[in-house]
Amino acid sequence: MNKTYLRKGVISAFLIIALIVNFAFADIKMLFVDAATNNTWIIDDYYDNEYLEVFNIDQEEGLIVLRGTHNKKTNENYYKTDGFILTTEKYNTSGNFPSSAKNNRIYAVVDPESDNGTTIKTLYTLRFNDIVGMAGKLGMTGESIGNGTVPIYLHVVYDIYKGDKRVVNDVIGVQEMLKAPIKYRLGYTEWGPGTQTKIPSYYNMRFDLSVKSTYNIKVVAVDQQKNVIKDNLDPVKKVIYRETYSYQLPDQEKTISAGGTSYKYTDKWHYVYTDRKTGNILEMPSKTGPVAYLNEVPDALPGSTLTIKMEYDVVKTDPYWVEVIAVDNKGNKLQDLKSKVKTTAGTQFNYSIPETQKTLKGTYNYQNKWYLTYTQRDPEAKKTINGNTEKINNYVMPDAKKDSVATFHMVYEPGPTPTPLPVTPTPTPSIPEVVAPEPDSVSLPFTNVVTTGVIQADNRSSMRFQAIKGVPTTESLYGEVIAKNYLLGYSFVKKVGIKNYVIEVSKDYILNWETATPESAGGGEPLTETITVKHHVTVPRAYGYWEIENLECYKIDNAELRNFALPDGSITIRPNYTYYNPPSVTVRHSGQEDDHIIPPQEKAVGINLPSQTISDPNDPTRKPPVPMEEFISEANYTALTQTGKIKVKSDYLNFNGSTVISDQVVETEAPDINTSAIPQCETFTDNNVLYKPGQIIEAKKKNGTYGSNGTITYSSIATVNPSKQHYIYYPINGINNVVIHTPVVCKPIIASDNDQYVQLLSPSDNCVQLVLDPDSNLSDFEVNISNNGPHSNKLGYYTRDISRSLRDPDISYIASKEGILRNEVKFSFDVYMDIGKDKDPENDKYVKAGTWVVIG
Repeated sequence: MNKTYLRKGVISAFLIIALIVNFAFADIKMLFVDAATNNTWIIDDYYDNEYLEVFNIDQEEGLIVLRGTHNKKTNENYYKTDGFILTTEKYNTSGNFPSSAKNNRIYAVVDPESDNGTTIKTLYTLRFNDIVGMAGKLGMTGESIGNGTVPIYLHVVYDIYKGDKRVVNDVIGVQEMLKAPIKYRLGYTEWGPGTQTKIPSYYNMRFDLSVKSTYNIKVVAVDQQKNVIKDNLDPVKKVIYRETYSYQLPDQEKTISAGGTSYKYTDKWHYVYTDRKTGNILEMPSKTGPVAYLNEVPDALPGSTLTIKMEYDVVKTDPYWVEVIAVDNKGNKLQDLKSKVKTTAGTQFNYSIPETQKTLKGTYNYQNKWYLTYTQRDPEAKKTINGNTEKINNYVMPDAKKDSVATFHMVYEPGPTPTPLPVTPTPTPSIPEVVAPEPDSVSLPFTNVVTTGVIQADNRSSMRFQAIKGVPTTESLYGEVIAKNYLLGYSFVKKVGIKNYVIEVSKDYILNWETATPESAGGGEPLTETITVKHHVTVPRAYGYWEIENLECYKIDNAELRNFALPDGSITIRPNYTYYNPPSVTVRHSGQEDDHIIPPQEKAVGINLPSQTISDPNDPTRKPPVPMEEFISEANYTALTQTGKIKVKSDYLNFNGSTVISDQVVETEAPDINTSAIPQCETFTDNNVLYKPGQIIEAKKKNGTYGSNGTITYSSIATVNPSKQHYIYYPINGINNVVIHTPVVCKPIIASDNDQYVQLLSPSDNCVQLVLDPDSNLSDFEVNISNNGPHSNKLGYYTRDISRSLRDPDISYIASKEGILRNEVKFSFDVYMDIGKDKDPENDKYVKAGTWVVIG
């Protein structure tokens, strides 16, 4: 593989951050190598895909170009690359691709490069901003990378096409891709052997993200001229583009001293950084508040430092004096204990009576109580404050009048010094054990579909005919289908585990000491310095929430019945909502863990321990050291016991007004689900739901027995990760045949009144004897046809006037001609029809033998 961009093993800063996208704080294996010897962002020593090679990396523009070599399609079934997924762990390609990672999507710009008729080369360009944006979204931090490298893995997302039409969108995973032809019913059962061999190569494509993708962030205090007056208010940290950063100014830092001057925080801050693309130093406008919060840190030059500047102004306070004297219980002075020293409002004062001075003048003993007198500055007034402690410890000096004297009066009386009551220590609670909730899952197999239908003659409550025995044309039918009211299947899973959070614990130590000035020269001047120390503690917290892994709920859309006897051969029946109430379903689902887990607030803001003032009781002129071992022990215990619990929120599901899964935000473990509120469908539709009467059999349809079939269609109400389409179809069982049988009853009646002219010797009594004679009065006869009579014992037939429909007596089964029912007769001899029955031969109509005549 030819690489023209850098030495082998080096990728771009751009992809590097992409690769950090899905970094998890726990259980990640970090490969620490000497990546800091040059300005490389990504190392590709482990990248190995001959079909999708690293073609070019543009460090300055932040572009990574991969070149794919593909066989040219030979038929209409093919697939295309549609972006990439980033993960921080290698996934098992023999199993399903982890659903939690499917949204870690990076899109690429696709450009065809060459086509030699057999193979096609395509370039896929990944952008720095897209990759880093995903990294920030997934919680990657510069501190997580540390000083080494972190492995990340790239996986291809495919779309499947048939001709120019995309038939399957976003197939992710080796097994998912191999099984796609069958799962999505693509019309073929597998990919070709070559494709099956190549597919695994496009997953678990490893890169290593280097520390060179990070930059530093620090917090300082500045005066109004933007001079730094206190450095490192917060320890320097590594960050990456779009990481969230927050720093809360502790109360004790809102007033600081520097060079003998007091400063007060103005409630404003701003930041300065070097832009990665231009190299320009950018100073952003001031913002207000005690919290410096950057939702997304900017795209700064790697290796540079972004400085947050907390803005302070000089506090003009007037100094005054403080002294310590011994007095009796009436306030009479016994002697000086500590000479006057200068102090200011807000300064902490400490004093402990030496053992040699706890008894004075032989009889006065210290009574473990004292009081302070001073002159308040504004408004000016005398003040007294009582204290009942053995020592004056970390006492915050009040705002007293300039150059006045504040006096601590240590009270002595004759008699022994009271023994201070021992303080009962508060028992230290033990550190609770963190145990993950038990995992759980609940599933319901999809409804067993049972559907039946009938096609019968109207009316349903009192049928005029039986469809399976015979129904005449022009009569009407009805269709009726009975089906399950709804279809339902689901799978709910309780996701549990333990998250490890790095909690920052900080504490201010206020160090007090004095200058080594002899009492003869006015005594020591007080000195103070505040030192902030910080420690990071990994704190485990458990979680458990419910997620909808699969949900499929369907209602009836329509039913179709098919039979030759029906109008145009079929009818479609839609539900009658007067009788049909499909379930109401409300669902809210997310497959992203971040939507279900809310970290403890201490993860963002940390823990600030109460400040502590320390001095050296044996040597007031010695600057005391910070007790780091004691602080680390306190920080560990406090973080493990005071860090809040994870808050969790499940998916939400409401079925027919009852909550199945609640999305209430609670600590640690979400409430149990209520599956009794979402039962399997065991009920069938009312017979009026899918019912359609009045389907008339067309008059010209032939007699016969005709078979029936039908289909019921359900449509989705609510789905999550469905395996079925929006519309699903099932056959309707047990539909009866329909017999079309239009009855015929034709009863001729012949009458003649010329028997006296019959010349037969033995005429038959069963026959009408006709006489042939030129005289029409001797040879006339009358013919009538009746349609009333017995037909069969089938329902609706019996004995009746068969010429009339039972549905509508104004409609006849018999066709008409010029308004006359077509009862027809023909004679084997010529006849004359008496028109108008007027016995007048002049207007008679001649009918030739063998001619059909309509007689009504």
